[in-house]
Amino acid sequence: MVISALGDTTIYNGNGTTGAGRKVTLTDTLTWSGGSVRRDTNSVVIKEVTQESDFGIPVGGIITLLNETIYLIHGQVTCSSSLRVSTDDIAIVGSDRNIDKLIYDGTGTFIVIQEVNFSMRNVCLSATHSASQVLSASNYTSGNYNYGRLKAISIVDCQFRNCFNVMQIIGFDLVDILNTLFWYIEAPSVGLQFKDTSKVEITSC
Repeated sequence: MVISALGDTTIYNGNGTTGAGRKVTLTDTLTWSGGSVRRDTNSVVIKEVTQESDFGIPVGGIITLLNETIYLIHGQVTCSSSLRVSTDDIAIVGSDRNIDKLIYDGTGTFIVIQEVNFSMRNVCLSATHSASQVLSASNYTSGNYNYGRLKAISIVDCQFRNCFNVMQIIGFDLVDILNTLFWYIEAPSVGLQFKDTSKVEITSC
């Protein structure tokens, strides 16, 4: 690392804050010894997830994901808490569905989507407990055709592998599942269940 700051040998002031006019040039790779990286791009937060705590702090066994946030999964992450998606503009994304994995070792439903748009890409999802379900989602306001079904779910290039109950989706204007694998599934009661959904498109799965 090369430091340039008018002759100073550190980029920090005495209190640990970065001083004015400091410039850092990296000549080697940068290694993180702990924590996760967070970036803000076009009013959207990109948050890297390498452990469950990177999603947030659970309250009553539930972690509520933050709006306008892309959770970037790196490697294998085991979760015992449920993830709740209750605001728009949330996505869970990996770079390789064979490497970037979310493993749920709790009971009940792992990812719960409530009345919002949601997308997931390039992630493997699995569960270790027979009393678990990987995903549930709801978006409707009555039993009338297409009433209150305004949201969309997109699942692309993912895999659901080594799990039990898979998903139950009620309502929604569109559920789009593309190039996704469903295999090594036991599903004691729920495989892929769609109810009162306006449009379902399943392609190359």
